[in-house]
Formats: sequence, C-alpha cells, structure tokens
Amino acid sequence: MRTPPDLMSYALPGTFACCILPALYLRADSTVPLSVGIVLAAFLGMAAVAFSRAGYAEPPLGEWRRRSLSRSLTTSSRTNAVLFWTNVPVALLNVGLSRWTLSPLLAVAVALAVASHLQRRRERLDIRALAAEGRLTGPKIIGLRDARQVPRGWVPLLVHREAGTLRDHFADHRVTVDGDHVGWVGPGEELVVGLPPGPHTVRLRLGSLSGDPVRIVAEPGKPVRLLADQGEGGPRSVLGWWRSPEARLRLVRAPEPVHVSPPERDAADR
Repeated sequence: MRTPPDLMSYALPGTFACCILPALYLRADSTVPLSVGIVLAAFLGMAAVAFSRAGYAEPPLGEWRRRSLSRSLTTSSRTNAVLFWTNVPVALLNVGLSRWTLSPLLAVAVALAVASHLQRRRERLDIRALAAEGRLTGPKIIGLRDARQVPRGWVPLLVHREAGTLRDHFADHRVTVDGDHVGWVGPGEELVVGLPPGPHTVRLRLGSLSGDPVRIVAEPGKPVRLLADQGEGGPRSVLGWWRSPEARLRLVRAPEPVHVSPPERDAADR
C-alpha cells in the first residue's frame, strides 16, 4: 500500500490565503478581485491533484502491521486538521469582508479537507481489517515484483488495475485470496501473487466495501490474469458509483495474450 498523500496539507494554505489576502488589500483601501480568487482556487486544486498523482513510497507490510507509519501520518493529519478548522471561521469572516471574491478558494480548501477526512477514515478501516486478519491461512507467495519470480510448480496470479479516472486515484484496493490479504493494487499497477495449483477465490476490498468473489482454478504453467473493471467514465458512471460503490470492485478475467510466430506474422502482413 502506498503512503497516501496528506490532502489536508494542501487545504491549509487555502485558509491561510483567505485570512491574509483581505487584510493586505484592506490596507490599500481596495478589495480582492474575483479573478484572484478563481486563479488561486484553480492553482490549489491543480497542485493537489498533480502532487497526489506522483509516486509515493510503498512501506513494507510489517510497518503497516505495527502501525508505526500510521501513527506518524495520523499525528501529522490531526495537526493540520486542527490548524485548518481553527482558521476556517477567521477565513470565512475575511472572505465576507472581501465581498466573497475569495469564496472559490475557500470552497476548494474545504473540499480538500473533507476528502482528507474520508481518506483517513478509509486508511483506518484498512489497517484494522489487516490487523484482524492476522497471518496467511494457506500457502501463498506475496511481495513479488514480476511473474518470473514465481517458483516452478506454483501459478502466478496477476491482478491488473487500470489508471481510471481521478475519483479512483486516491484509493488503493486490497486484494484477498481465499480470505487472506495478499497485497494492494493501485491505479495503473499490477499485483503478482504465487498460488499453489487448485481452486481459489479472489476478491477486491476497499475499507468496509467488498466486491463479488471471483473463483479461479490455478493450473501449473498457466498464469491467471484478472482485471479490475473500472467501468466507463462520464456523469452516469459517477452516479452509479455513488449508488453502488461495490461495482467499482469488480474483477473480470483478462483475455489471454495472443502470441504470433514470425512466419505467421509475415503471412498476415502479406
């Protein structure tokens, strides 16, 4: 699981700007132009999205089990949250004095703060569920980077997730096999797990949500490829996600790659 970005750290400068800018313009006997509020709001939103889409370090599984990393992240997030909500009344007063020209900036900052709260809540649910699951109940090989690392006699399971849209970016999905947690898969990533031959059940989870189980039969020499079905974009998919969020956790069998030998490829070109 990647270290999640602290969205509250991006929301905090928004309230600081709403507190400082009106005072600076009042000294000059003028009000903040509406264009300034719109430009700053757009800049804050784009900065949060750009930095959040960057790669983050993936801590070892033991660190999440010990919750050492979780405590440090929670402490930082709580400090930023206290500063943010303390500044909100002052920022709201100053925005009102500036004829609400900075309201777009304040709205973006509040939206980032709410998103940070939801993100931290999901993180706590994931860690609690992981701590309750304990160790693996069956033989599985986890922590692999490539299917070629799977030993002979085992079957590689590859769970691929498309990059998706912006709403899917801030959440890594937990992958369970036969009820055991085997790893996380983020947008545009692929999880590799080694399984013994035989029937297995694979499922995606996100916090308290759980997708439909997919039953597979692992056969030696035949990698199993699963694809996280993200659906299509657009307003209809957004409404469907809110009505049925479990639909975003659906796994489907990926089509097998077709290998064409050089003679067949030359004949096809002719």
